[in-house]
Amino acid sequence: MRRASRAAVALLAAASTTTGCGFSLQNAAGLGGGGDDTYRVTAVFAEAPRLPLGGTVRVGQATVGRVAAISTENFRARVELELDSRVRLPAGTLAKLELTSALGEEFVLLRPPPRPSGQATLQQEPVIPLERTSRGPDVESTLAAVGTLLNGSGIDQARTIVDEANAMLSGRAGTINELLARLDHVLTTLDDHSAQIVEVIDSMHAVSGQLAASTPTLEAALTDIRPALDTLLAERERFSRLLRSVSSLGGNTARLIEETGTALTEQLHQLRPLLKELGALDDGLGRTLTDAREFIRLLRQATPGDYLMLDGTINVPLTVAEILDPDLGEVPSPTGGEPLGQPRQGDAGLLLEGGTR
Repeated sequence: MRRASRAAVALLAAASTTTGCGFSLQNAAGLGGGGDDTYRVTAVFAEAPRLPLGGTVRVGQATVGRVAAISTENFRARVELELDSRVRLPAGTLAKLELTSALGEEFVLLRPPPRPSGQATLQQEPVIPLERTSRGPDVESTLAAVGTLLNGSGIDQARTIVDEANAMLSGRAGTINELLARLDHVLTTLDDHSAQIVEVIDSMHAVSGQLAASTPTLEAALTDIRPALDTLLAERERFSRLLRSVSSLGGNTARLIEETGTALTEQLHQLRPLLKELGALDDGLGRTLTDAREFIRLLRQATPGDYLMLDGTINVPLTVAEILDPDLGEVPSPTGGEPLGQPRQGDAGLLLEGGTR
């Protein structure tokens, strides 16, 4: 009777401490025989090697159920918990594997969330996923960690690191301070230009996006350019000969310029007025050549034989010599600028003089 009273007091105390978290126990004195008044909850643990089948399920210090079944799925332990139907736990309840004592057995400790979300209960959402389960420390893990540390697997390495750091920094305080100052300056500069750096990164991201969007076009271009590259490779020898010829032409041109020297320059200078006058003709030169071509075509149609008798007048204001050398125009004409009379028959020298023919 005393044991039943103590259990009832403990359950009521646990209920009073967890009322603000959404947990309540009704008629807690009757937890000993669950019968059909139970519901099942599945908790997924990373591992549960020491959890016994039929182990206790607790909320605080109160026993509210037992472990009904243990199975594995996807390398995880699925623990079926059978809870008393009078135990109301909110959805989002946490589950943890704890030890009853240092050498005792494991049990499942249920802990309601600090802030329950909504009015749903654990009975309505009867699955506690892996992210809401954990496992407390056990003696084996603690002793293994202590043994690993005491065996020197970590202390020797830490001592080596400390010794090497001391050897590196010994006598180099000034250098280290200068290095830290430079590093601070670099970091400050980078921080001042953070906006530009972000802009550059954004631009690179945009370019990368455009290139990614143009991947089919680039692939097609690389595929289509292959025949052209093959053609260029096939004509490589001819290109080489062409380049050698161009190089030889350049050498010959240079030698020609060196040999002609002033004479070539003077001839080009004399040719300049002619080119200037031709340029001044502009569209008129084209029309004149077109008319001349039409004249030649009509002349051929009008000439039945090998020659044509022609009687016409040609006005040549300058002599042939003056046309070829404009500087001669400064010499006064022997006729004083008056047109010449009819040339004497058989006098070919008169053809070189200006005037009307």
